[in-house]
Amino acid sequence: MHNRFLIFSDLDGTLLHHDTYDWSPAAPMISEIKKQGHILVLNSSKTLAEMIQLADDMQLTYPLVIENGAAIAIPTSFSTSPPAGLRCSDTVGEYRLYPMGTPRKELLPILAEMRSEGYQFEGFADWSDQQIAEATGLPLDRARLAGQRFGTEPLLWRGDEASFQSFKAELESRNLRVLKGGRFSHISGKFDKADGLAALLNHAKQDDSSSNWKTIALGDSQNDQAMLNAADIAVVLPNHSGDTIQVDNDCLYTPSKPSSEGWNDALAQILLT
Repeated sequence: MHNRFLIFSDLDGTLLHHDTYDWSPAAPMISEIKKQGHILVLNSSKTLAEMIQLADDMQLTYPLVIENGAAIAIPTSFSTSPPAGLRCSDTVGEYRLYPMGTPRKELLPILAEMRSEGYQFEGFADWSDQQIAEATGLPLDRARLAGQRFGTEPLLWRGDEASFQSFKAELESRNLRVLKGGRFSHISGKFDKADGLAALLNHAKQDDSSSNWKTIALGDSQNDQAMLNAADIAVVLPNHSGDTIQVDNDCLYTPSKPSSEGWNDALAQILLT
């Protein structure tokens, strides 16, 4: 039984440069992953529309975990079998979509109610495509894709820390959660990137029981923490703001370079040595 890796990668600040969104320094190891027969799963807070475009740019035909675990998208060319316990809700292009939690259309009325109680924040639902572009630094065409959300709402907090903690506690009481990412706080149901990792690991074992599947996770911020803890090997990239995350993993790599350069270096050390 030979080892194969499922490699779960965050995007902003990890595989993508925080400011320029450039991933080209990681191209050598992306090619090596394909060559060695491993699977690279983009696991991000980004939307399905955004991630399909990035996967196409990188010439990847692997599953995606969208919006911090809101759903799994599996290309029909990769597998036609569903992850255990999940049902396909839609087909988008070549991808079948498998929801894992509360849809965004149920989140927005709750957030509107909480804002009426005095909580101060702005989210994607409040903004035009142009305003999303300004807040994210994305070009307008990509900002439009970022607004096509399925299961989460990114927001910018405008209140103080005490009110944020109160806001977080009220969300918890409604069986919702808030995760701080590289740019935004993300409101969602009770799912995270680790749920996507677990579902796709089980799926891989079902589809190919002849391989000894291991997992690698790469991330740089708080919303990657559960995924990093769940993986066999964790790679923590330097965060652009200097924030640190606590990772409980016995096999931990901490490259000195940020984003795609550190991503490439760490995977070269893991897969080529």
